[in-house]
Amino acid sequence: MAKSAAPEVAASAEPTAEPVAAPIKMSSEPTPEPTGEYGDYTQDEFYVASISSAWRGALPADAEFVGAAALACQDLTAGAAAADVRVVSGEGEDADWNNDHAVQYAVQVYCPEFAS
Repeated sequence: MAKSAAPEVAASAEPTAEPVAAPIKMSSEPTPEPTGEYGDYTQDEFYVASISSAWRGALPADAEFVGAAALACQDLTAGAAAADVRVVSGEGEDADWNNDHAVQYAVQVYCPEFAS
């Protein structure tokens, strides 16, 4: 592997006739705004990204996340209270945390009619 030469540093503050680096071109074009309700994400991608950021432990597959959200909305539609909906198996603080967030994000993304 060949070594690259060390960058040269100007020894004085005297201006030179040529620029040391290429000027940065600034674009006057505005950054495009996201087009959909979920920005550049699909509804499923948005849900998976949201729940993944809060999830404790190993992440399930995306399809399992989306299936859990569908089950949460189904249970809520059948009349269950959000606190009683269980879509994450397991016991303990992490399982409870993950379940609470799975249901909370499901309501926000898929079934907002159940938001309190």
